[in-house]
Amino acid sequence: MRWPSRVPLAAAVFFLIPSVAGAHTAFLALGSFWAGALHPLSAPDEIGLIVGLAIWAGLQQRRDVFLIGSAFAGCLAAALFIGLTGRRFPGEIPIAVLMVAVGLAGALRLSLGTGPLLAAAAAGGAALGGTCADGVAGVSLGLFALGTAVATASLLSYGLIATRGAGAEWARIALRAGASWIAAIGLMMAALESARLLGRL
Repeated sequence: MRWPSRVPLAAAVFFLIPSVAGAHTAFLALGSFWAGALHPLSAPDEIGLIVGLAIWAGLQQRRDVFLIGSAFAGCLAAALFIGLTGRRFPGEIPIAVLMVAVGLAGALRLSLGTGPLLAAAAAGGAALGGTCADGVAGVSLGLFALGTAVATASLLSYGLIATRGAGAEWARIALRAGASWIAAIGLMMAALESARLLGRL
């Protein structure tokens, strides 16, 4: 089979070449893609961030493909960037801050339009992608990043589907209460992580 151009061939080679960064995941035996896919699903704070975003978007009746695409693109780009450059990305504080932001927005049912939602989705995806790729090694970086992005987008999709049934007032109140808990947990995480970092100085 002939490739129509060199671009697809280069992309395929890139996704299959193993990365040389250091390993940090317990899922490497499953392969690069699944190691990436399972990473965000094993971290409660990362799940909380995406659930908070889904609640906020769901309460605004926003379920379009652009929201999911923004999370996917942000996650993929950040994972590739961190993995390729080998930079450190301690994502606990960014994730915690975003949890507070989207949690409060959901709890208050803020309707800010599509732009802020897309920006929050892209930022959340980038925080998750960077965190997952921080120190990863022994994997095909492209497949790992792709797995992380697919899992993040899928989790957001399922969250948006779950909020679709929140038509009754009591369901919307329950979602807002859940969003407030996500904000509270994010605030606690940010405080604890800041205290830990300051303790090192």
